[in-house]
Amino acid sequence: MFLAINDIKEIAVKMTEAIGVEYTSYKFSFFRRRLSKIFDDLHINKVQDFYTMLADKKSADNIAYRMLVADTEMFRDPSMWRHLRKLLTDKPEPKIWLPVLTNGYELFSLLVILKQANIANARIVVNCESKQAIEGLQSVIIPAKVQEVNISNFERLEVTNDSIDNYVVSTTDGYAFKTDMLANVEFRNRWFMNEAADKYDLIIARNAMINYDSQLQERVIKRLSESIERNTILCIGVKEQLLYKIPNLNTKNAADGLYVKELIV
Repeated sequence: MFLAINDIKEIAVKMTEAIGVEYTSYKFSFFRRRLSKIFDDLHINKVQDFYTMLADKKSADNIAYRMLVADTEMFRDPSMWRHLRKLLTDKPEPKIWLPVLTNGYELFSLLVILKQANIANARIVVNCESKQAIEGLQSVIIPAKVQEVNISNFERLEVTNDSIDNYVVSTTDGYAFKTDMLANVEFRNRWFMNEAADKYDLIIARNAMINYDSQLQERVIKRLSESIERNTILCIGVKEQLLYKIPNLNTKNAADGLYVKELIV
């Protein structure tokens, strides 16, 4: 369905009001593409029909779910995960924040790394604006082709006495995560920018800002800085270039186009 510019802007306002995510501050080109896909996938032919869906809590959550950009693989950029595992050995009971959840690939990658580092008492907080995405973690199916990439990445983690088979189970359609790994994870069904400030030992927010406009990016950086204290590790995407706005943040490692950073006061 063709959407005029004024329609898109008005939809962004109404989605912001209904879902609690500031879609009005998303990059216009990204928002337009994502919105067009949602209209096509849900067979929506009238803007008013879309507004009717937004008025229904479950349907609005489904729209929020479809706005998320799923991760494509586990252990993306393995050298980053290797270095992170090494840094975590000095944090036996880390408090960890993942501000953005999509399909769980990043979260389960973290859980595997914690297991390899022999960290059993991590407290992990995960934010997601879609309840459907959170509940879907119990039934995520990893296609066989994606699992081939996951296995390749896993081997590059360079742990000889471990196997990815320890963390997934085979299904008729592919593979599934072992969901008992989620025991120490607290899920919060709200957009991370609406989250009260807290302090963390590790924040993984890779590419969390890539689809935001410059004003929202700056506010996100400010929000992340409020959760960073001495020796906090921050993982963030290379295209998110506003890290200089966080005082005393020094580069610890650069790998595969991503940074692992640690605050040193």
